[in-house]
Amino acid sequence: MRRVVLSLLLLVSARSALAVDLSGRWEIQSMGADREVIIQHKGGKLVARRTMWPEFEGEKYKLEHMYRGTVSGSTIKGELLVKEPELKGFEILRDFTGSVGGMGELTLDGLPLKKLDAASVAPAAGETAVPEGGARPSEPPAVSRAEPAVDPTDIAAVVSMPRQALDLMAAGDELLANGKPRPALARYEQAAKSQGGSKAALLHRLGKCHLGLKQYTRAKDFLKRALRLDPSNRIVQDDYEKAKALAG
Repeated sequence: MRRVVLSLLLLVSARSALAVDLSGRWEIQSMGADREVIIQHKGGKLVARRTMWPEFEGEKYKLEHMYRGTVSGSTIKGELLVKEPELKGFEILRDFTGSVGGMGELTLDGLPLKKLDAASVAPAAGETAVPEGGARPSEPPAVSRAEPAVDPTDIAAVVSMPRQALDLMAAGDELLANGKPRPALARYEQAAKSQGGSKAALLHRLGKCHLGLKQYTRAKDFLKRALRLDPSNRIVQDDYEKAKALAG
């Protein structure tokens, strides 16, 4: 009887999580700066946007992340898109997962978020509010322009990866996993040259190939670029530190 009751509670909880509208302003709970995330949620589709001003080796730069995913019960799965001034538009970076909890709680890509009270943080028209005390430590502008709204059901049309590039990347991933960095490198380079291939998604892979081939300077260059786009990714950071140490 207890098992039946527990199963019913879990089912109701999952359906409730899906029914909740996640749209609004959220705040990352585990970081001290650039914590605001704007979420748009429609049906089973979700888009979350975050603007950051990270510092990398003494240089501060603007970085935008967009999480686009599908909400199914309490689970979110999708792709992380990235944009910085050097990129013409958003590019696919990697996959991400998330989860929907109760009491206004949400996790995206391992980052715990809490929904903000819209009444207490409502910005002026066309602007993004700044907390008391001025700009956050890593954000130079005191006020930033709000990003235009994106319909989550249409976001797939904004950025997509062609089948040829996906197939080449998958072939490269299999070769690299089997300890064959040279043929894997050839597949990734083909993917980079293919129509519509996302260069951002290939940077870490290319760096790992050059690491495997003991081409440490080239590995460092690719991994440095990958880390700038994905600064909180511990795996990329470890690979970059390794390449940097070996390159001398």
